[in-house]
Amino acid sequence: MKYFESHPLSILGFFAIPLLLFVYFMGLFFPNLSINGFQNAIIALEFISTQSDIELLFAGLIPENIRGLDTGNYIDFGFMVVYSGFFFCLFVAFQNLHQFEYARIGQFLAIAMLLGDTVENLQLLEITGLYPNAHHASLVQTITILKYSTWTKWLCIAISLALVGTALWEYYGFGPKIFALVLSIPIVLGGHALVKLQPFAIELFTSSIFITIALLVISCFFLRPVILKTKA
Repeated sequence: MKYFESHPLSILGFFAIPLLLFVYFMGLFFPNLSINGFQNAIIALEFISTQSDIELLFAGLIPENIRGLDTGNYIDFGFMVVYSGFFFCLFVAFQNLHQFEYARIGQFLAIAMLLGDTVENLQLLEITGLYPNAHHASLVQTITILKYSTWTKWLCIAISLALVGTALWEYYGFGPKIFALVLSIPIVLGGHALVKLQPFAIELFTSSIFITIALLVISCFFLRPVILKTKA
């Protein structure tokens, strides 16, 4: 019990279990293909920006790949609930432990990333449902919605990580302060990817998100606050 008292965020570390399970099962279905300059097929699908991108995507896929993408996306509906729930609970914990001034913003971002990911997945399922027709009239609107929802999701996650870093810097020790700097990397890479809109820049950004979330969840078992409830 003393461990949980001194490490109040440790209970959030158990989010690692469902997160790993969802990642494992999605990995069973998402095709391992390089498409449109992307090394990851699902990232290539998420960041489609034109009908030409869809044409190139469909040209590199077979019906079995489409079924795999769809199954992976259905599993992702559960994954998004877990990772956004983790962020929401983390910011609630920061609010209760420290009265963190950006906690409400963090909670809003957690809801926004969930909504963004939900809309994104619905658009992805609509696109794959039209396979192999890459020139359907409805795709123009679908691509537009996809672009906004995809960037909303990823940037909300990146901003949330930076806000977590702010809390660690303010309320935790030297080691967590170093980790706080690491958590700021995705927002920098996200800005770069948004400007460049190149596959390498986008995949560098998304990879940084996955890595920092994994590190953050595991770090919850080790984080010990040095300041509690600094504001009345």
